[in-house]
Amino acid sequence: MSLEEHFNSVNPREDSGAPVSDRFQYQKDWALCHLLRLHADNVDYLMAFDIHDDVVIFQPEQSPNKICFYQVKTKKTGETWTKGKLIERPKGKDGNPLPSIVGKMYSNVLLFADYAQCSTFLSNVPCKLELSPDGKQAVLLSDVRTPFENLPKKYRTDISEAVKQEHLLTADPILEKMLWFELSELPLEGHSTHTKGKLAEFLEARKPGKYNTPLAYKTLSDELKRRNDYNRRNLRFSEMVKFKAIGRSEFEKILSVAVPDETAENTWPEVAAHLLDEQFGLQKTLKLKKAWFKVDMYRSDASDSAFWETAEVAASIVPNHSDLKHLLSDGLEDLKNKIACSVKFEDDMLRAVLLFQLFCS
Repeated sequence: MSLEEHFNSVNPREDSGAPVSDRFQYQKDWALCHLLRLHADNVDYLMAFDIHDDVVIFQPEQSPNKICFYQVKTKKTGETWTKGKLIERPKGKDGNPLPSIVGKMYSNVLLFADYAQCSTFLSNVPCKLELSPDGKQAVLLSDVRTPFENLPKKYRTDISEAVKQEHLLTADPILEKMLWFELSELPLEGHSTHTKGKLAEFLEARKPGKYNTPLAYKTLSDELKRRNDYNRRNLRFSEMVKFKAIGRSEFEKILSVAVPDETAENTWPEVAAHLLDEQFGLQKTLKLKKAWFKVDMYRSDASDSAFWETAEVAASIVPNHSDLKHLLSDGLEDLKNKIACSVKFEDDMLRAVLLFQLFCS
C-alpha cells in the first residue's frame, strides 16, 4: 500500500481545540521559515498544515513515501519543558484524560508505521532534564535537535513507560531514531520580524533585487493561514494536497504572485535585440512584445492551471533547441503537441512562454 492510499484509510485524531492566536502566529511563522529553508536547500517536499499534527512534511512531493511530524508548542521566554509536562495527560471537558505530548507524537508513529521518519516536539524554549531528585542538578537540551536516544537512561525509561501505558501496548515502544526534541531558532518575542528577515534573505539569495518584503510576508502568511484553517474532515490525499498543503512546485507559483518583480520589463530589451538579430522583423517583434507582457500578467495568477501546465511543458522543451529561430518554430510545434487539448493559447502567446523559459528561468 502506498503512503497516499494509507493516508486515505486513516483519520486524524480528535483535536482538543484550535490553538490560541499568538501560538498559531508563531506556528505559522515557524512553518514559513522551515518552508523557505527546504526550498532553498532544493528539497522535494510537500508541507501540510494542521492535519495529524501542527506541521507535516511528506517527501517527495509527488507519490511520497516518507512523512515527518512536527508538534509546535510555545512558552514564555525563560521557562522550560520538563519530563512531567511531556508525559502529563490533562483532563478533558468530560473528565477523561487527553493525550500527552509524547503520546500524541507516538500516535502518529503508530498510525504511519511504515512511512514515519520522525516525530518532533518543537518549542521556542528547551526541555529541562532534572538529574537529581531535588531538581538542583539539571541540564537543558540546548542543541538544535536532540534524538530520544541521547536522553539519560532514566528519562528514556520513564517516557517509554508512559507511552506504553497511554497506548495500552504489550511491548515497549521503539522510540529511538523516531522521537526528536527541537529547540527552535525562532524567538517568541518578535517572531514575525525575525521571519520577515529570513524571507528577505531568501529572496535576495534567490534573485538579487528590490522586494516589498512586508507585502510578500503578508501574502505568504495568508496562504499558510488559508490552508491551516480549511477544516473539512476526512480528506482524501488528493484533497489534502489541494486544500491543506503546499508543495515545492506550488510554492514556486505562489512566489511568483507574492513576490512580483521587474523581470519582464527589465528583460524585454534583451529579448527584442535577439529577435531582431534573428531577422524576425519589427511587426513580429512588436506582436511578441505584447504576448510577452501578457505572459507576465498570467504569472501573477498561481491558480491558472492551464497557463502553468503550459509553462512547465515549455520548460522541458527549451533545452532541446540550440537557437532562437528553431525554438520559436520547431519548439512551438513541439509545445502545441504536448499540452493538453483543453489548453488553448494563440501561437504568439506560446512563443512568449518559450521565451520566458529561455530568458527568465
